[in-house]
Amino acid sequence: HHTARLQGAILAQGGSCKNASLRPVSMSDRPAMIDATAPSTAETADVTTSEVCGFVCGDTVVAARDLRVRGNVVVRQGGSGYVVGPASSFGRICVQFEQREDQSDNRLNCLPDELRHTLPGGYLAGTRVRSVRVLDPPSGISIPMGTSGVVVGPARDPQFRRLLVRFVPIGQEPVEEMVCEPEDVETSIPGNFRRGNAVIATRDLRVGGAVVVREGVLGTVVGPSSSDSQHRVTVSFSHREDGSRNRLNC
Repeated sequence: HHTARLQGAILAQGGSCKNASLRPVSMSDRPAMIDATAPSTAETADVTTSEVCGFVCGDTVVAARDLRVRGNVVVRQGGSGYVVGPASSFGRICVQFEQREDQSDNRLNCLPDELRHTLPGGYLAGTRVRSVRVLDPPSGISIPMGTSGVVVGPARDPQFRRLLVRFVPIGQEPVEEMVCEPEDVETSIPGNFRRGNAVIATRDLRVGGAVVVREGVLGTVVGPSSSDSQHRVTVSFSHREDGSRNRLNC
């Protein structure tokens, strides 16, 4: 059985947890937005189809963090929406979100770094990936299977069904950005874990000094941590001592 371990700090909402580790489950284990000054003005903002910082009208996006208005969260991190166009406030983007915590239907004027593209295959701009087969970019230099890369954004084809990925082969100069099918790549997760892997806490996991997950508790790998995608893994545990359903970054 796979016996690789992942050790590191655990981060959770409202605290930090240190000296935690995970291992894959074996068969033997089984029996803000910065406070907007006038958020609602986005609903009546003058908008066009011009591009703003890589976002264009109709792009589907998610909130990169909790978005707040006057200190109150109105859209949770990961909340999805679509770009209406440039906001009346310079440098901001007018977005219609599918759901707001305050039940309002108003659009929000967001800063570019508060948004991420949602892309084919469920990828986000900035997601670290690796090729799952040999790829042949226009440069003519083949990209070997397992080569690391970063999703740049959507490929600007008519139906937005492909990804633009920048690969960095070992020992070579960065390859030009390449248009890929979603099936050409998979998300890179530290420790060679994969989405959906069953894992188990190999020691008590703590947040702010308090144990939140006991040794031996089963969890599921959600993906790379949004706070540190190179070194941490986001895990959803089946039980937390504090009763919270928050995931932990391991």
